[in-house]
Amino acid sequence: MEKTKPETRLTRRAFGGRLLAVTGGAAVAAHAAAPCTCTTLLPEGTPTAAAAAPAATAAGAPADTAPTTQAGIVAEKVRRVEARWGSRLSAAQRRRLPGIIGYHEAMLARIRAVPLTNADAPATVLKDRG
Repeated sequence: MEKTKPETRLTRRAFGGRLLAVTGGAAVAAHAAAPCTCTTLLPEGTPTAAAAAPAATAAGAPADTAPTTQAGIVAEKVRRVEARWGSRLSAAQRRRLPGIIGYHEAMLARIRAVPLTNADAPATVLKDRG
């Protein structure tokens, strides 16, 4: 009588179960590591992480180091692009990079200037404002 090996092939069901276990565990770990910004269930007057942040910066903790001017944003993005793809860029491409990123940032600044909330309906017609 022949012995048969146990089935070692990965089925879709087994794959889905393993995928859920891995991604679910990662999502729970990420949620646990992130500070909670939800204030809907907190009683009134309860301090939140967002309210404590200005006090921490006033106490001497390092402030947010993100650039706020358009020139600073462009310089930071150029630095990141050169760090990631610098070995693949030619000298001409490196010279053009700040201009291209600056142009894109100028376009994005106009888009970001429009105040939106999550309650706003999507635009169905593109309106040219000028």
